[in-house]
Amino acid sequence: MDRKRRNTYRGAFTKKRNNGNSFGNPAFDRNENPRRSHADVRKQATEEDSMMGFEELSPGSAPRVGWLVNMVPSIVEEPATKKSVQAVDLFFIGDDGEDDFRATIIARPYLYVSVQQGALREAEAAIRKNYRENIADISTVQLEDISAPNHLASETRPYFLKVECFTTGDLFSIREGLQPYISRNMERTKRIGATERVNDTLSAVADGLDLVLDIREYDVAPVNRLAIDKKINVGYWYRVSPSGANRKKPGKQSDTATDISFRDLDDPDINESSSNEFSSAHLEKLEDIVERATPVVLAYDIECTKKPLKFPDADSGDKV
Repeated sequence: MDRKRRNTYRGAFTKKRNNGNSFGNPAFDRNENPRRSHADVRKQATEEDSMMGFEELSPGSAPRVGWLVNMVPSIVEEPATKKSVQAVDLFFIGDDGEDDFRATIIARPYLYVSVQQGALREAEAAIRKNYRENIADISTVQLEDISAPNHLASETRPYFLKVECFTTGDLFSIREGLQPYISRNMERTKRIGATERVNDTLSAVADGLDLVLDIREYDVAPVNRLAIDKKINVGYWYRVSPSGANRKKPGKQSDTATDISFRDLDDPDINESSSNEFSSAHLEKLEDIVERATPVVLAYDIECTKKPLKFPDADSGDKV
């Protein structure tokens, strides 16, 4: 198959995989299909990507330079624990125009939990106890609460619990479990006041989850989360080093490259196990390369009939 046709087929394939809702969609996310194990889904995805021209950048291989053309959510399995972990597959067009490849970055989803003032420790203990199988880590962060009255003039920022999960399915479980508590606690807070009777509230609750007031940023898709947090953007050139390859130490990157590794290798607060083969690939943005790649993309649309006063539905309508 010649180069142009191979790129065309590949463009159609990546569009298909990225179709629909990219957050927790069992059909295209390759994540939450209960009928198949994550290992089987991952194996099939790797075979299909290879068939379409994107060879996996294996651990320990030499760094590659590529133009990022697509980002797709996925799930990988930690070799040591066999635990499924959220990830994002990045697809690159090779700098030589022939050898395209795929790299993987661990991207554990997370949400922020707002709790009663002075109750961070109690709320954290309760969340860990009730969702120990879903939680990868919990940390305390200080954020600006834009929903607070006159937040622009406030010099203090409230503390939130940052709850990191293994997969989007785990995040949904925590969100659904906390929602009834949030509704009940918001009503109680309105009755007794937000701060006047905090001590009475702490002594009155029987369950630490009764201290949870709200959850934030629970609906951010893995691809969007990774792009925002790590400033990874489609349409730029990157030097990609797989897990196990030689990497630059923090603070030693060149003036023409921006270090956007998913985690600092010397940082103890990491998003993947040090023994995990699927630990994040390392990316360096090559801003000195201004010439763009020339991908060939096939865009298509399938028309179908619809019922009166209804939107077209490909499942029930006749194909035109």
